[in-house]
Amino acid sequence: MIRFLFLACVAAVAPFSAQAQIATPADILNRQAEDLANMWDGAFNTANQFNFQERFNLPEEGWVAHHHKIFKRVDLPAFGPTVTYVEQYAGDPPDTLVRQRLYVHSIEACALKTDIYAFRGDDAESVVDAHEDPSKIAGFTPSNMDKLPDGCAVRWKARGDVFIGTQSPDDCLYTPEGFGMKVRLRDTITLTADAMVTETEILAEDSSVLMANELGVAEVARKARPFTCMVIAQNPDMEERIERFDGIKIHDQGGIFEVSTQHNPPKDLHVRLLKIIPPAGPSRHTLIMQLSEKNDLFPTAMAFVAADAPRVAVNIVGIEANCTADDSLR
Repeated sequence: MIRFLFLACVAAVAPFSAQAQIATPADILNRQAEDLANMWDGAFNTANQFNFQERFNLPEEGWVAHHHKIFKRVDLPAFGPTVTYVEQYAGDPPDTLVRQRLYVHSIEACALKTDIYAFRGDDAESVVDAHEDPSKIAGFTPSNMDKLPDGCAVRWKARGDVFIGTQSPDDCLYTPEGFGMKVRLRDTITLTADAMVTETEILAEDSSVLMANELGVAEVARKARPFTCMVIAQNPDMEERIERFDGIKIHDQGGIFEVSTQHNPPKDLHVRLLKIIPPAGPSRHTLIMQLSEKNDLFPTAMAFVAADAPRVAVNIVGIEANCTADDSLR
């Protein structure tokens, strides 16, 4: 049956007459590949879920880690027309780089799939931040990267504006970096314009369970909205009596930045943005800005605005912080 579908899909890509405008199955799948790459483009962060899980008395074995995941579409013709560069960070804040990949989206047997390529050795370090400087990966080809087994490719189904991708433990058997043993993966990814929900199970080579989702808690990483910020601080210790910091990039999923003034002693000012989406109840979605000084237990000032507000700011005596959304970059 699979062979028949594959042949039918190949036949469907044969050229039509100029008058025929009917979309073929291959046309639809190619468009879905574009939609998938565009939907993934950007950053996703688990800050909202990470901050709520303790409040709901969830057992610690069901807690998710704080992850920041960056996806950037890149031009690498050697892999195909639709390629995404991936970086993933962990920690609190998530500033430890734990994974770099290339995701190559293609059509096989009338289905959309994503093959996964890993960088070799020191190559990973040399391409850090390739989402900001794609020239770092310009010379890479399938021959100088390690492709995960074909069974580890993510197979996708489009359901309206939602993509559902799966890996099967029957087919995905490999040794992850630093793991020291072969494992089988069962991943289910639900991708929307606003979030990426991941359910993961890890099995040993003999299919015994190493990590299971026994509490049914999936990781919810929400799409980060980029902002550009500025801070103005009055400073009588300077001749100009004012310090200005601008062009600071941040995001609304727990993004943090710090500036140090030239006061005597200096002030280390922290600004944090977090879009709050309560997991239950009638509470509204809210964007919060926090302004604090280093090592303070509580924020110096906070601002609350609608979750989709284009701007958020705080102003206290001598200090102003102001962030404006860069929606054109989403």
